Amino acid sequence: MILIYIILILIVGGLLSLGLRKNAMAAKWISLLVLLADFIIVLVYWINHYNSISILKNDAWIEVVKKEWIPQWGISLHLAIDGL
Repeated sequence: MILIYIILILIVGGLLSLGLRKNAMAAKWISLLVLLADFIIVLVYWINHYNSISILKNDAWIEVVKKEWIPQWGISLHLAIDGL
């Protein structure tokens, strides 16, 4: 689920910056804070899962998110993170 949060944080930050485009300095600060928050989340996640990362296993995913989105058309959301 952390993968979805990482993407959503960036999207929300981009929309906030877009809404503040008339005030360039505020948009820059929002962008910087959102990127910094996302970086910290990814760094903490990586540090917590560093021991479970196996470089020798090519098929080892650290986390996988697979949700059916529009099952009538066979459309699903599939995100995965590996050791890289």
